[in-house]
Amino acid sequence: MRELYAGALFWPQERAAEILQSWQAWTAGVPDSVTSVGRLLNLPPIPEIPERLRGRSFVLVEAGCLATEGEGIELLRPLRERGPEIDTFAMLPSTALGALHMDPVDPVPASIDGWLLEDLPLAAIDALVEAAGPGSGSPLLSVELRHLGGALLDAAPEHGALASLEARFAIATISLVPDADLAAAVERHSAIVRATLAPWEAERNYPNFAERSFSVSDFYSPATCERLGRVKARYDPRDLIRSTHPIPTA
Repeated sequence: MRELYAGALFWPQERAAEILQSWQAWTAGVPDSVTSVGRLLNLPPIPEIPERLRGRSFVLVEAGCLATEGEGIELLRPLRERGPEIDTFAMLPSTALGALHMDPVDPVPASIDGWLLEDLPLAAIDALVEAAGPGSGSPLLSVELRHLGGALLDAAPEHGALASLEARFAIATISLVPDADLAAAVERHSAIVRATLAPWEAERNYPNFAERSFSVSDFYSPATCERLGRVKARYDPRDLIRSTHPIPTA
């Protein structure tokens, strides 16, 4: 893969419910060659951010499409008909994908929480917007819904302990936390978001998004946990390999 059709569409966050509902419906019909994120973004008023974005709150759809420009334009048509304020989609080299999500280049103090959702019905979107959208007082920099499916559903023996993700969506709450007061506020609001979406939370979690310590049984089936325990006992009996989610020996 040398290039793909990728970018982001920005709308004022006051349209969050409408846009996220449209995005959710759109994800159900796109081919497996498309991956995307629906995102609530609150940008701080700092000089490092371009002036037209600085200090503003947006709802975004970011996507990458393994498609020609013409195919990508057609795929994005239902979302573009919603009249985005900013449209950055273009044919991009694969090396440019790292900048698409606008993450900081240098290390920064951050708080991240994430989990999987079995589904994202309209009621879940409405609940999320109420908890973290306009008027919520959310201190979260970004709340991200990532649409899954495709190859992530196809389990095969060579895929390892976590062979597939059967949930339809992943969610992450992300914030910069330069001081203890903001860190505490972010943690409280992330917990509110998680509690709000609890009715749709998947049975298992996803370790790459789980920065707090969890039991491995939160990620893997009982049979997989048992196998990981045997591997741990054989190759690391002295528990020298440490992790956020420790594997107990069988």
